[in-house]
Amino acid sequence: VNTIIVNIFTICKHMKFSEDVMNTAIEYLKRFFLKQSVYDFDAIDIMYAAVYLAVKIEEANFSLLEFAKITKCDASKVVQNEAFII
Repeated sequence: VNTIIVNIFTICKHMKFSEDVMNTAIEYLKRFFLKQSVYDFDAIDIMYAAVYLAVKIEEANFSLLEFAKITKCDASKVVQNEAFII
């Protein structure tokens, strides 16, 4: 999970998100994996969903399609995994 946290930091710095977005995404990721096993879910997919959910919560105003294009992730997996995080 620590490697994924470093990836969150990198994504947030690259996309110029605030520290609030980064910290919220990290907390979502940690909270999720306190309850779920890393073996049951793809940690990278959960990471992208946590970052995008943090973007929405902290009102960073970034569209899902833009986010998916820049991070090269699957937008449908982001939406699907958001429900698991919440």
